[in-house]
Parts: sequence; structure tokens; C-alpha cells
Amino acid sequence: MLINEVNLYLDKRGRISFNFEIDNQPIWNAADLTSIAKIRITKNGGFIIVNNKSDVSNQDVISEFQRRNAIHIGDSWSLNLDISNTTLLSFFKDLISIPSVVVDSIIIRGTKFFVDFRYHHNDHSAFSTLASMHINKLKDFAFPFLGNSGGLIQSLKELSNEIPLQYMEVESTVPPNFMEISKDPVIATFGNNWLREIKYLQEEKTYAVYYEKNQLLKEGMDTKEISRSEKIYETTFSNPIITFIYNKCSDGSIAPLGMAQKLFGRTFSYYVIVPRMHLEGFTKILMEAFSTMKEWKMSLTYSMRIDRL
Repeated sequence: MLINEVNLYLDKRGRISFNFEIDNQPIWNAADLTSIAKIRITKNGGFIIVNNKSDVSNQDVISEFQRRNAIHIGDSWSLNLDISNTTLLSFFKDLISIPSVVVDSIIIRGTKFFVDFRYHHNDHSAFSTLASMHINKLKDFAFPFLGNSGGLIQSLKELSNEIPLQYMEVESTVPPNFMEISKDPVIATFGNNWLREIKYLQEEKTYAVYYEKNQLLKEGMDTKEISRSEKIYETTFSNPIITFIYNKCSDGSIAPLGMAQKLFGRTFSYYVIVPRMHLEGFTKILMEAFSTMKEWKMSLTYSMRIDRL
């Protein structure tokens, strides 16, 4: 499985906690909900996708969800909330600007946020700067953990004890016109043998950490070196499958967690980790991608609970 290949590349792990009131609404305070979230950056700001895992009995909270046109599936509520011009969005942008940082999850308990991420040890000093920038902007800002990582799989299994997660992996064949070196800066830079983990998507441009398998062909304008000896870099790319999945998830208020891809020759593989509360909805998104982009010849190769990896 692809997740085994990316599991140990980033050797450090961190958790940042703070208090932040969404919309400054007392209702979120009183609800004491536990949710998993995904932040999306847009051209003019950003929004947060919130997936609540618990049965909500507070009628005021239910009314608030309904007022916001939240999606109700089983015992879960999911919605998108605008966070443009907030200290939360400012913090998130500064966190992911650290080249090797990959955010694994955002957990919200009431107004308490817990942001879990992995990174490369070469970026360790950046977190002192991050703390100095936000400790007076975000209430109760703290690092509950910053140290060695046991790997992505360990982190996800721990998270899945709280919010059940699903691992889904797809294999496809890249159409010939997407392999032209003159048209694809990723092929021109890294060739056709690499791994990458998604950092975040902004409009049509996606930021990722690349794990190069061969020698770097050339250094593109957007390429940032993380570790030359370990062949780890940050750069941007554009891919119709990734954009399609992320945008459909946003439309359906689904918070996808980790997403990584591998190119080997013309074989393109990717996985997505989603809350199990949205397994049916996400499966529909995958099947729509398969039928919309038939030239990629996609097929589902793995689907299983994270705790069974």
C-alpha cells in the first residue's frame, strides 16, 4: 500500500492547541462538540469544513446547524464555515508556509483546537518563530507535543480511536498528453518516479512535499529544498483528479485528511483518508471521478478502516 511508502519520510511530529470561537458564537461554546475539520484557502480568504461525529441532542445546536444548511447524515452534522480575516486562518497560513509541514488532522472540542502535523527536522527552528507570532493572538496557544514521529500510520491510528477513519487507494494510468515534459513542470523537475504528500490546495494550485526517488532533473522556480541528502522538496502542481476530489469534498462538506500520490512510469496511484461517517458520500465522489475522467483508467485497489492497516 502507498501509505507504507510515505509513512516514515517526515521524522518529526507536533501538536499545537489553542482556543478559538468560530463566528464568536456562544452556541459553539455551549455545545461541547467533538469534530474533525479541514481548512481550505481561497483567493479571497478561506473556510473550514467541520464534520461532527456525535449525536447532537441540544436543540439550539440543531437549529443552528439547520440555519446554516448543514448536511445531516446518520448521527453526524457537516458544514462549511467562513474563516476569512480571522486569527485562525492567519495561523494556519503561517503553519503550512513551513516547507515540510503536512497537517494530518484538526480536532475541535468545543472551542479548543488541536492541530496535528508532521515535519522534517531541518524545519525545527521555525516553530519558535511561529509561536512568537501567534502566542498573543490565539488564546491558550501551546505545544502539547513537539518531537520524534512514530510515523503517519501511528498518528492516524491514534486519531481513529477518537474519530473512525477510512483509507481508500486508487491506481490509474496517466494519459500520454499529461506526460509531456514541456507541459508538466513536475515531470520536468522530478521525472516519472516520485512520491508526494498534499499540504493544501489553493484555487487550481496544489502545494505538496515531494520525496524524489532519482536525481532532481532541474530546480523549478517554486521548488524549495527541504533536505537535499534525503531528496525532499516542496513545490506546487496542478492535477485534474486532485482538484476534482477536493472541490467535490468541499461542496459536500466532507473533510478529507491525508492525501498522497505516487508516479512510477505512467502508473499514478493515490490515497485519500476520510472520516468513516462520510464513507458513502466519498465513494460517490470517487465513482464520479472515475466516470468523468475515463482516460485515466482509475480503479479502487484498497478500502479499509485505518485501525486495520
